[in-house]
Amino acid sequence: MVHAIHSCGILDGKKTVDGGEACGYIVRLSSGLAIYHAGDTAVFGDMKIIGELYSPEVALLGDW
Repeated sequence: MVHAIHSCGILDGKKTVDGGEACGYIVRLSSGLAIYHAGDTAVFGDMKIIGELYSPEVALLGDW
């Protein structure tokens, strides 16, 4: 699990409750293929570090 940048709130009646920490995932298959699922994130500097540490060959990025 890796960091992501996203805010989340859940409406509970008239009150907004914190929805939790945003995250993404690195999955390494038994073949060695590394996949980065960025989750619901904005572009941020740690993506460079994620690339250096895990060398993902596939990235799943959303355009919501």
